Amino acid sequence: MVVHSLDRFYVTNITQRTHNTFDADGCCLDIAHAGGAYNDIAYSNSLEALDANYNKGRRVFEIDFLVTTDNKIVLGHDPFKGDMTAQEYLSVRTETGLTRMGLDDLLLWLDIHKDAQIITDTKNDFEVFFTIFIDSVPKDVVQRNFIFQTYNFDQLDNLNNLQEQYRLILTIYKMRTSDEYLIKHFQHRQYSYALTIPEQRAYRLAKEIKKVMPDKNTYVHGRVSRINSSFRQNVLRNLGINGFYIE
Repeated sequence: MVVHSLDRFYVTNITQRTHNTFDADGCCLDIAHAGGAYNDIAYSNSLEALDANYNKGRRVFEIDFLVTTDNKIVLGHDPFKGDMTAQEYLSVRTETGLTRMGLDDLLLWLDIHKDAQIITDTKNDFEVFFTIFIDSVPKDVVQRNFIFQTYNFDQLDNLNNLQEQYRLILTIYKMRTSDEYLIKHFQHRQYSYALTIPEQRAYRLAKEIKKVMPDKNTYVHGRVSRINSSFRQNVLRNLGINGFYIE
């Protein structure tokens, strides 16, 4: 299906409801993208964004992580320009004046907000990020608070094969493969994991995913100006999507 003009696409009139329980059945899981917007500022991954969106009742947060030159993990959306240590990064506020956070700061926040769920996204090599992360975070906190996004089938399989039984998402935005290849390999993996797909690809893939894997939770991300649209969310919900990364 190609959707060029959404105003010509028939959508069942649905009252949009959201929930905050990862792995729950049905639509729609509300995922606060990059910690959620704060004062109309998106992608900040800041303390202010986490606090404000938690206080609104949101509980599932996608967070962007960066690895610094001294092998520390900090929260941030855009890769560094040049080398930067964690101390250098955290010593200044964002360009919009918000508070930057390191992994230790996030763990302190989670100690207070124990019911918050963090979906990881990293702009660095996933294996490097994961190794540092696992060495830095207590096992009980990993199990209680974190869901790992993986970026290809090998990463997904490798984490699934570990005895810790992590909660996993396969996100396909970095995968340059055909829809047919993806569907085939989705079906071959019978263990528990969720999917995240880009909005533009979701119009083609969503129905086929639900046909071959009706119980597979599938979430959609996209540009702020598009994915925040309740109309587009209803279109995708009708196609079987279970939730959205929204600001």
